[in-house]
Amino acid sequence: SGYGDGIAMMRRGSWGEDARSNNQHRPGVSSSFEQRGLLSIAVEFLFGPSDDTPANNNSDGDSNHHHLPSAQELEKWKFLAAVIMTLSSASPGNGISLRELLPYTDHPPTSASHPSAVRETLRIVSYFNGKPVDKTNDREASGASGGGPYSGMDARFCFPEIIAEFDCQKLVTLGSSDSAPPLALDNDKPMASILYKEEEYLNFGSSSSNNDSMPEYLYERPHVLTELSRQQFGQCVVLGLLNFVGIIWVHNAMMPGGLLELPSSRAGGRGNNAHLISIASLLLLKLLRVLRFYAGLFFALPFCRLVIVMVRNYRVEKRNQRRLNFVRAEL
Repeated sequence: SGYGDGIAMMRRGSWGEDARSNNQHRPGVSSSFEQRGLLSIAVEFLFGPSDDTPANNNSDGDSNHHHLPSAQELEKWKFLAAVIMTLSSASPGNGISLRELLPYTDHPPTSASHPSAVRETLRIVSYFNGKPVDKTNDREASGASGGGPYSGMDARFCFPEIIAEFDCQKLVTLGSSDSAPPLALDNDKPMASILYKEEEYLNFGSSSSNNDSMPEYLYERPHVLTELSRQQFGQCVVLGLLNFVGIIWVHNAMMPGGLLELPSSRAGGRGNNAHLISIASLLLLKLLRVLRFYAGLFFALPFCRLVIVMVRNYRVEKRNQRRLNFVRAEL
């Protein structure tokens, strides 16, 4: 278990043709996305898009089923595997240094000299069962020539399991991966890109499918409030407003002096019937107050989630900027 099972996890139903089946469950890819019911749309409007299901369906009762990564997480590791294969082919036999993996870490440190830099890069190495490459002679030559002290970030690793097990044709196309940075970074995206998925955001990776150059760093996609289309999001807003305004109107109309004023015990006659009418009127007014509360909650929940999404996106932007800074520092 742990990071050492990365290769095995990625091998179980996740490469080649099986990878296409995962895309059928992604919003914007399957045609069934446009045929969702109103209840499913309203649930996503309230609570956000559901987490990606595990990439592998396990029906044999395997206890490791609950530890399988989500489809989005697995896509990221496939992207990193393709990056490692590209870097390895660029310098055969020399391995890949931790410094080269720094722009692809999940939690990039503030600088390459930060104590967490080695730890974060070693997570990638351990996931793919990387093996250290002995470069003792090169290290001594570098120190003798005044090239500066040798640091842990200069350690080099090879990844024989990736090279031996996987065909390059089965790896994701780097340029079109969701983990690849877009061709043009737009820091002034409209608010609509967070609220719902517009057509141009359905394929968030590189806009050119022919762009096969290796991405310079791992790009985290911003979080979104929903993955609904503009039309579906608009339907939720309109229905919510109609529901909220309608309940308020009915509640006010049933109050004393309103168009639909409920009968009171004094106006309902004598005996038990008048008492029952009074109780029923009171319960109906209380029910309308409860419905009005839930009608307001229909907008309060998405608003609270929107605040959380904006905070998380701020952190995502900072991490992406740190990775980009590592790339610029190497130039």
